[in-house]
Amino acid sequence: MSPLLEASIVDHRSASGGRADHGVLIFGSDPSESELGPIAGGPGSGVGGSTDAPSVVRVPCAEMSTVQLSRQFGLCVISRRSWESVSDWDKQLVVHNMAVHLAPGATMLSDAPDLQDYALACGLEQVLDEALDRAQKASVGIADTWDQVLVFRRTQRTTIHDLVAEARSNLRRLTPTELHALQRTDPDLVVLDTRTPTDRQRFGAIPGSVHTPRTTLEWMIDPASGYSLEMIHSFDQPLVVVCNEGYSSSLSAAALQRLGFVNATDLVRGVMGWRAAGLPLEPPDHTAIGCSAAVNARRGPTGLA
Repeated sequence: MSPLLEASIVDHRSASGGRADHGVLIFGSDPSESELGPIAGGPGSGVGGSTDAPSVVRVPCAEMSTVQLSRQFGLCVISRRSWESVSDWDKQLVVHNMAVHLAPGATMLSDAPDLQDYALACGLEQVLDEALDRAQKASVGIADTWDQVLVFRRTQRTTIHDLVAEARSNLRRLTPTELHALQRTDPDLVVLDTRTPTDRQRFGAIPGSVHTPRTTLEWMIDPASGYSLEMIHSFDQPLVVVCNEGYSSSLSAAALQRLGFVNATDLVRGVMGWRAAGLPLEPPDHTAIGCSAAVNARRGPTGLA
């Protein structure tokens, strides 16, 4: 057995500065203990004899291309059986989603040969492609149905995935149904749509949302800019940022929190998630974006309560 394989599996416990709480993320069908064994920290087992099992999160096949979790993991696993259930259209999305959830230096493990090109396209480094006999697989807890194992590693460099994960660590993100319910009960809520006019025209806008383009968002919200929206009246006000798919909105919401808006957050999966939930959309209104300095001046010298 290649020492690199065992090291790759063991190393997920110490990904990102030796933290053992990153755990394992399994994409696809729920595997039995015999399929992952000590990799997933089955009861009484552990790589190298350890009984310190990492936490395990499993993603159903139907959610592999859309899941957005607010944490990163030391090891992501997808079996060929689960990979083959993915349409060709969604395969890049699935591997991208796995990369999004990998901590710096973490490992992705699979026995699907044609996953290789997708992983390399997502910036992952292939560190192993090895055929294993039954004894070798048993020694590290890999399923007997795996004929080979491919190991990919994520860079230690800070990536856009890390920026998004850091932003989400301080957000209480809302699902589409949660936002829809909040719109009916909280009159102070403001939904901030940062998408381009083209995307808003193409897919529609969430009723009641305000168009605040990403390039001007902070100026339209912060009273210190002199151009903030009149409807923004308190640093405690609930603000929900919406983009196409729920990625840039996390960065935007984190920026608003840094400006002092403690209840700023964003919408999980963005407008695409809103549409998938069957919630209403309306034609966008682009007749006015933002407000004038004169309007802001009428609110007094501080701008906010």
